[in-house]
Amino acid sequence: MKLTHNPFEKHPITILMIDDDAVFGKTLKNTIKEEKDFNLFYFEDPIEALEKAKDIKPTVFLVDLHMPVMDGLAVVKSIRKDPDTCQIPIVMLSSDSNPETKSKLFKFGANGYIEKNSAKIEILAQLRYHSEAYIHLLERDEAYQALLKSQKRLKDDIKEAEYYIRSLLPKALDTTEVKADWEFLTSHSLGGDSLGYHWIDLDHFAMYLIDVSGHGVGSALLSVSVLSTLRSQTLSGVDFTDPSQVLKKLNETFRIDQHNDLYFTIWYGVYSKTESNLVYSSGGHPPAILIREEDQQNTATLLSTSNAIIGVIEEMDFTSETVPIKPNDKLYIFSDGAYEIDHADGSGMIQPEDFYEVLKQPLPPNTSKLKTTLEWCQKTQGKMSFDDDFSLIEILFH
Repeated sequence: MKLTHNPFEKHPITILMIDDDAVFGKTLKNTIKEEKDFNLFYFEDPIEALEKAKDIKPTVFLVDLHMPVMDGLAVVKSIRKDPDTCQIPIVMLSSDSNPETKSKLFKFGANGYIEKNSAKIEILAQLRYHSEAYIHLLERDEAYQALLKSQKRLKDDIKEAEYYIRSLLPKALDTTEVKADWEFLTSHSLGGDSLGYHWIDLDHFAMYLIDVSGHGVGSALLSVSVLSTLRSQTLSGVDFTDPSQVLKKLNETFRIDQHNDLYFTIWYGVYSKTESNLVYSSGGHPPAILIREEDQQNTATLLSTSNAIIGVIEEMDFTSETVPIKPNDKLYIFSDGAYEIDHADGSGMIQPEDFYEVLKQPLPPNTSKLKTTLEWCQKTQGKMSFDDDFSLIEILFH
């Protein structure tokens, strides 16, 4: 059996009738009461009726035009001025068929007009039509308010998740060998970025950035899981100083079919103090950039390997590359959310080379490359928030 939603269960058709003609009122009451899904409240006094309207919550007013104390037009104006009743439809009752009268009533907010000698079927049809239209309006407004509450809860959940992810990220590091820091800003829908760095042993310093596909809590949870795996070095049988081994084991461990069709990219590197080199491997991730000062100008080298994304292709080997490291070299690792942004003027997406150039440019002393790069991206796109996570690691080699 197919179950359908009945909007009138929550909001039954409720008529508030105002008519000083007791005889006609009684006749119409009896007519309306024959409709089992109608609720009727009848008043001869308009003032009393308007006072009770907030409690009754009618779905339609049925108002007589000619009344001695307060005529129908005054009732219409009063209903429309009150924020609690201003949207409720009003059907007028009158023996007057003058078009000018009807026009005036509609001008001030009446929705329907019934002549008192109209057939029963017409009266009931108008009351039902206007009530149902108003009930659908109530449902729409309630659904909108529910959506706003849901969006607020989701926004609060995302903010809480962002705080949690940030709490897992490493503190800024400044030693005699390396200086490391990062900038991380989640998108409005929470992406799947996470990042980290730590000493594996006294000689080897690891650094990594993960970007899980999709957005939302699911992507963030997988990203945190991978981050924790790398930080705690819980991949069995893996030499964590060998990036190719790390990526191969991650690919075996985090299969797409076992993680809700989510995959991820990663850049993973290990710096050796004694060897003065950096061994790195990337799986479908944007290249890191090594900035070196030579001949009084900065040069930039893209560090990337042609490995596939993690979790999709089974039984795959991964390769690593090695680059020498000199004192004062700077390494920047980032996700694609840092540069896949649109120009504010609508001229399209920025080119990766533009982003590389920002990282390459020297800065005055005591100026943060992380913050200036983030601010450049925000200014370029003309807004503070990003459509994807913004993640950027800076490693300075002493």
